[in-house]
Amino acid sequence: MFDFIRKHQRLVLAVLIILVVPSFVFLGVSGYTNVVSSDSDLVKVGKTTISEQAFDQMLRRQLDSLQGSTEGFDPALLDQPEVRRALLDQLIERQLLVELAQTEYFSASDNALRTYIASLPELQDNGSFSPERYEQALRMMGLDAQGFEQSQRMELALQRVIEPILSSAYLPQPVQEWVIHAMVDGREVQRRHFPLSDDLLEQSVSDEEITEWYEMHRNKYALPDYVNIEYVVLDEAAARQAVVTPSDEELKSYYEQNKGRYQTAGRAHIAHILVVIPQAASEEEKNEAYWQAQELAQKAQVEPDAFADLAREFSQDSGSAQQGGDLGWLTQGALPAALDEVVFELQDGEISEVVEGADGYHIFKAIAIEPQQTATFEAVYDELVDEVTEQLAADLFAEMATELNELIYDHADSLEPAAQTLGLNLNTAEGLGREAAVRAPVFGEHAVYRLDDAKFLEDPQLRRAVFDRQSLRSLENAGVIEIAPDLLVAVRATEYVPAHVPELDLLKDTVADELRQHKALEALKAQVEAETERLRQGEADAANYFGAPMVVSRTQPQQLDRDGIESLLHVPTDELPAYVTLPEQDGYAIYQVNKVVSTDLNESDRQYLVSQLKQLWQESQERAVMKALAQQVGVEELPGVEQAIYVEDEDL
Repeated sequence: MFDFIRKHQRLVLAVLIILVVPSFVFLGVSGYTNVVSSDSDLVKVGKTTISEQAFDQMLRRQLDSLQGSTEGFDPALLDQPEVRRALLDQLIERQLLVELAQTEYFSASDNALRTYIASLPELQDNGSFSPERYEQALRMMGLDAQGFEQSQRMELALQRVIEPILSSAYLPQPVQEWVIHAMVDGREVQRRHFPLSDDLLEQSVSDEEITEWYEMHRNKYALPDYVNIEYVVLDEAAARQAVVTPSDEELKSYYEQNKGRYQTAGRAHIAHILVVIPQAASEEEKNEAYWQAQELAQKAQVEPDAFADLAREFSQDSGSAQQGGDLGWLTQGALPAALDEVVFELQDGEISEVVEGADGYHIFKAIAIEPQQTATFEAVYDELVDEVTEQLAADLFAEMATELNELIYDHADSLEPAAQTLGLNLNTAEGLGREAAVRAPVFGEHAVYRLDDAKFLEDPQLRRAVFDRQSLRSLENAGVIEIAPDLLVAVRATEYVPAHVPELDLLKDTVADELRQHKALEALKAQVEAETERLRQGEADAANYFGAPMVVSRTQPQQLDRDGIESLLHVPTDELPAYVTLPEQDGYAIYQVNKVVSTDLNESDRQYLVSQLKQLWQESQERAVMKALAQQVGVEELPGVEQAIYVEDEDL
């Protein structure tokens, strides 16, 4: 995560800025600007100071907002100095706007205030302002209508300070076109890759070279602060292992109580003849149908083998008549109760009496009957053991979880008593960082990143608990973390290690390997550059030398980094083809630049880019205004700022 923030700082901070602003819009600014307390001040803005308490309140509200709106949000993000600095800057800029609004008497009319509040989505129901939602929102915020409306009036006043500047930001059309073409136009190129060979990797390195390389690249080997930990895992598997195998008496009792679960429903392969009773039939018609069914039943009972022929000729069930009345296999209970009872009293091959159903009179033939069966206790013994053990384990898990919580607080300086009492393994791990497991060769086989347990040891809740300042100061148990409903982890930092650069003795093999890699790349680079020069001089045949053509541009990077893209785009185009040597992860490549490729954008894509450029231009204008405003109003950072943004080693 830290690498992402460092590499994409502008993107991350922009996202955070966007997320921070709504919390002010809905909650107002009064909570941030009217703070008078004895806690330490961080920044003086004009005649007002921003206190540490105000900053902490904003961090808490921002954390609540992000956790509620962003799935999988990692709270550790708000512990990063870059992020905390950005949030404090937002608070400063907000206060600058407040100072200017108050000095210049910016305000909003009652009508504008009413319109603005009515337009807030949080206060609308089916697109219209809802007084009920308004009252509910006020209760949730703990505000009365006057206090809320005062904060929103201030919000409108602040918008009047900056919005005219943003709305008037204008980027000339020729500049827009130039920037758009710089983004989308590219070059047609072809590539040939030269990987590092095993021979090149067999470079010799001396101790003096290793030491020199280490000293030149010390910062590369720097480790962030991390902790070594001990932890205990309580899951259902551990609880199951602690369960005593149930006795036969317990199993038999469970079997009798749940006998229905071990029964197999009966089923029957049947055929039938149906004599339909017409809808709204008279009594005479019903009698006629009944006697017709009786006659068919008697014939079938006298000559069962003729049942199929009788069904084909006389059955009025068009779906089964052509199959000799065959209905296939039916599970007991699938038919209406009166019919089901008759069918499952038949024996194989037996013909039933006439049975009245909802649609007429039925005569059934039982082709085969498989009655309901109940598995014996002996047959399901292993299944019973598993089920009863699982239930006992679930109950025991809840009991162990309660006891685990009690034990880690009763013995705050160690997890060993909890592990011994509950029969759990006490595990150790090295190199758990604030953002993730620290990957470095200095850690042994118990390195977090090497463990299967890393998937939950890197959980944000767990890391946040371990790196809590109080936990680090005392090196006491950080609590029981619920990773999942059936997975609890009790954890304690056994050692806090500040950010540092490991000594060369611990890194010698790693440094030597990197130095060999570097020397191999340098040797390969010389070979590839010589080959590139031969191509430029026409001494090498470029035909069939390169791969398929592809287009490279700032919007189509083709897996190239920024430097690689810029190298290809800045090649002079007056004499093409041109040749460029570029480093790659596992070697070098020669690119042949064939021609300039102009891209025609459709209107939708063009408008999108124009909107993005306008937004960037507005942001640059806003930054310039805020910078000038800071100079005009006056911003002084006080000594408490550093402590609020950074966690100092001596605090731990």
